[in-house]
Amino acid sequence: AAVNNNPFEYWITHPKSEYKQLMESVERFISQPGEEDVMVHEVFTDEMFQRLTERMRSAELEGIDVVEKLWSSTYRTRRIVTEFLR
Repeated sequence: AAVNNNPFEYWITHPKSEYKQLMESVERFISQPGEEDVMVHEVFTDEMFQRLTERMRSAELEGIDVVEKLWSSTYRTRRIVTEFLR
């Protein structure tokens, strides 16, 4: 069997009903985010992205220019659930 890296497909059995309610709420949100399906940049802001790229530069990583282009042209304006998580 293949390894499943999808954290949304797992939850444990827990004696507290609040845990089940939480997980069912998360499941509903991922399935039907509605108005809460905001743009990625509303959650991970441009300022956060700039701090990330600064750290990447400090670590002397390669390809940062490609990452910046992808952020600007693709990921920044995607909907957080329907166009990014799913």
